Amino acid sequence: MKGIPIVLVTSEASFASPGAPAALAFLQQAGCTAEELRLAQHGVHGNGHMMMVEKNNREVLQPILEWMDKNVAPHAKPAPAKKNPDAIALRLSEQGHFWVGTEAKKMPYGSIVAGQMYVQYLFPAQVRHPYPVVLVHGGGGQGTHYMGLGTGKPGWVHYYLQEGYKVYLVDRPGHGRAPYHPDALGPIGPLLTFDTVTGDFMRAANNPNRRWIGAGDAGDPLVDHFQAGQNSTPADSVMAHKLWASRGGEMLDKIGPAIIQVHSAGGPFSWLVANERPNLVKAIVNVEGAGMPFGLGTAWGLTDNPLVYDPPAADPKEIATLDVAASGITPAYKLQAEPARKLKNLQGIPIVMVTAASSGRTQGPPVVAFLKQAGCDAEELQLKDKGILGNGHFMMLETNNRQVFDAIRAWVETKLPA
Repeated sequence: MKGIPIVLVTSEASFASPGAPAALAFLQQAGCTAEELRLAQHGVHGNGHMMMVEKNNREVLQPILEWMDKNVAPHAKPAPAKKNPDAIALRLSEQGHFWVGTEAKKMPYGSIVAGQMYVQYLFPAQVRHPYPVVLVHGGGGQGTHYMGLGTGKPGWVHYYLQEGYKVYLVDRPGHGRAPYHPDALGPIGPLLTFDTVTGDFMRAANNPNRRWIGAGDAGDPLVDHFQAGQNSTPADSVMAHKLWASRGGEMLDKIGPAIIQVHSAGGPFSWLVANERPNLVKAIVNVEGAGMPFGLGTAWGLTDNPLVYDPPAADPKEIATLDVAASGITPAYKLQAEPARKLKNLQGIPIVMVTAASSGRTQGPPVVAFLKQAGCDAEELQLKDKGILGNGHFMMLETNNRQVFDAIRAWVETKLPA
């Protein structure tokens, strides 16, 4: 550590006040270039230990910046420029984050926060669209799925910003930056193994229209990168769906009307939040969202939690169903028996189900049929019908993710013009 400039910063009202003389003495005795920076000696008073989130955090930062200019900048060498033809330079007017659903839960050892949902936001310098897009991840993932694979190639977040949309990026409760703990969310399943996703990547890799640039199997660095962000879901899906509805509703109360875009096992989020705040959901983009009508985990048609039906239903057993025979690659599924109840709170919301050519997902036609029967404005967007071939389930991370994005954006803008 010799030759590395070190500064110990302490604030006036922190438990660490007035400073850390013992740590400083130890470092100096060991031959380190170390000094102390007490904020009070620079006219910055009253701060506690979490000074970076206090109201004068910019004032706190100034003496640290001055120390860096004096001790670090003279020795710094500019990093070599990296050329990436796919990179997109973004001009943002604002970025930040917040949590919704920060409920206190009493435990024998004290009070904890339970069921919170993380929301990151990024606003372009020039906003050209009336409604922001809320991006919701699938399965055991997190919002980083929409940021790309860490290779420098942009993700859908970047493309939406480039096109002038405000973007909100969600980590559902228990995922990503909304941490999981059994005391807060109950039991959780085993951590997701590689073979829960490698089939999807390999279908896109081993394809005449190759869309995954790696091998797609365990050991592929890109698969490792993806898998590092995976987490299991809470075992209680009814509880999880309840959280998605309430936290999603609270988010829309805060940000206003928005387009909800979901993926895979995050699919029910769109129905639940639209059911919760029908006047604030302006369109739903469901990218291969999970759940066959009245299948496993969809007792209420598309969700594990009640949706508002007309005529009302107090119990899912009150909703009579009939079987629809398999046809082609579409398996057998269930619809309501006629006369069908309508999904009251989803009426008038444009809905699209997006399906990739090589994903192996077949829920699109059954879900669209169920929604139409329930009086919804729903349609399917099969990428192959747009001449987009070879994509798998994780199309937002594949080589032609911009082409897929443009097909989705074109649908959105026919419903909600710029």
